[in-house]
Amino acid sequence: MKSIRNLVVLSFSILLVFLTLSLSVFFLLGTLQDRAHQAFLEKNEAMLMLSRTVSHMNVLSSTMLRASSAELVADYQKAMLELEQEISTVRSIPEVDGELKEVLRRLSNFNEYQYELVKDASVSAYDKFTYIRDSVIQHQMAVEELVLELYTRTSNTFASYEKRLSTIEYSFWILLVTSLVFMIFSAICAAKRILLQMQQIQSAAHRLAANDWSTPDIPGSGFLEFDELAVSMNRMKREILQYLQQLEQQALKEKELGDKLLEAEQQEKYLIQAQLANLRAQINPHFLFNALDIIGKVAFLNDPELAMELIEAVSKILRYSLDATDVLVPLADELSVIKQYLLLQQVRFGERVTIEYVIETQAEQARMPAMILQPLIENCFKHGMKTKTDLHIRIEAALVGSDLSLIIEDSGEGFDPAVLPNATSHIGLQNVSTRLHLRYKREGLFSIESEKHSHTIVRLTIPQGEEIA
Repeated sequence: MKSIRNLVVLSFSILLVFLTLSLSVFFLLGTLQDRAHQAFLEKNEAMLMLSRTVSHMNVLSSTMLRASSAELVADYQKAMLELEQEISTVRSIPEVDGELKEVLRRLSNFNEYQYELVKDASVSAYDKFTYIRDSVIQHQMAVEELVLELYTRTSNTFASYEKRLSTIEYSFWILLVTSLVFMIFSAICAAKRILLQMQQIQSAAHRLAANDWSTPDIPGSGFLEFDELAVSMNRMKREILQYLQQLEQQALKEKELGDKLLEAEQQEKYLIQAQLANLRAQINPHFLFNALDIIGKVAFLNDPELAMELIEAVSKILRYSLDATDVLVPLADELSVIKQYLLLQQVRFGERVTIEYVIETQAEQARMPAMILQPLIENCFKHGMKTKTDLHIRIEAALVGSDLSLIIEDSGEGFDPAVLPNATSHIGLQNVSTRLHLRYKREGLFSIESEKHSHTIVRLTIPQGEEIA
């Protein structure tokens, strides 16, 4: 079973690897091409230096012959040394084969001979310079042919190497484009599967919102987050059906029982009704439909990380409400679920909603009935933002004596104090009030005050250390 988070991480990782590989290959190809071009230039420079040195020796030898003077001998000897070094450099060029090496060998032998000839005092200066001048002219012609041939060969080598690099680059481009097309195709297929599963979940939530409890179970999708949500919704539907069956059985019992058991059975009926109302109020199919609508819009805006986070938030709320509908839980657990719910609302309303928590550390482990706060927070959004453009919610918790004091205040629309006694007719508020009364058998555990166009404050008192009634 795949996780959307892991799938997204894997996709980005593969894309990053492809980008890194592409940059590396292009950098390598560019480096190889630069090196080949530099080598080509160095070869040409070596050949040109050889040609220039021979030409310079020709000029010096002609000058020495005309002047019949040995004043330029030192310059000529320096040129002969340079020639030997340049012969050695050209000889190391890979394109120099046997025929060209023979030309260089003859030139090197001539250079050695004339070096000895210049130092030979038994030969007249005229004869030396005549021989040197004639020989240099011959070798200059041979060097010019050598340079021309060598330039042709190095040019062909460079052109062939560039062609191979171009072929490699072209092949890599084809591979890269093909891989990217495959990745895009795979991403589209995965997106279609995700959208299809979201449509199935939205359809099921819409039918449940219309009290169609015969809705088939949502099938699995192969994605971990969606499957968790589907399992939770399927379980929610079965739990509601079980509660409905209990109510039907309770109605039959009331007809069969006598007056002596009527009061006890009536209390049990109220408890079951309160639990069912709580489940419907907290995991209301309308809430699921709205939540999935938000997730669908986020996914459409191409923010898979946030969509996945919202799916996980809905799954956590479902699991918490189904596993702890009638147990005492720490306040910290209750606040954790509230934060998941508020995450959905803040995505929906954006910066229009701000949340403030004022929670004493000692109060976090205080015990309270599960899913008490969520209908009150939902009420803030449902009634508080009818005409208001923004909403501030303050959640305060503290231990007062042996009781846990909870205050939920919002800056919403509020209502006229004259209708305050009827405010608890709302199913969420009535659910909270009834559950507290049935559990603790005490008055004054729930109160609400409000001011039109100003605020609404709900106060809860949760006794600590008392047994369930």
